[in-house]
Amino acid sequence: MSYRIDQICNEFGISRQGYYKARNQQQKTEDDHTKLIQKVLALRKQMPMLGGRKLYVLLKGEIESLSAPLGRDKFFELLKQNHLLIKQKKPNQDTDLRSMLIL
Repeated sequence: MSYRIDQICNEFGISRQGYYKARNQQQKTEDDHTKLIQKVLALRKQMPMLGGRKLYVLLKGEIESLSAPLGRDKFFELLKQNHLLIKQKKPNQDTDLRSMLIL
């Protein structure tokens, strides 16, 4: 059973124009995210431990020029979805036995 786009749009209460506009916008957004991920990978190739905040600052001009600009939190979400966040190193903990001794 196949349905026409106008029947589906009518069922959901949206216009065909709205459907196609949303579809095209989604495609543009996906393309922008792919380009952004490629730029992040290129920067990480040069500097492997470059963190998310610095990446955001370096790419801010390009992020703002996207069809749907990303804020910092959405940028971090995009990095997380693509497994590009860097785990923070845990500081070395030295055990000071003198602080454990009861005098």
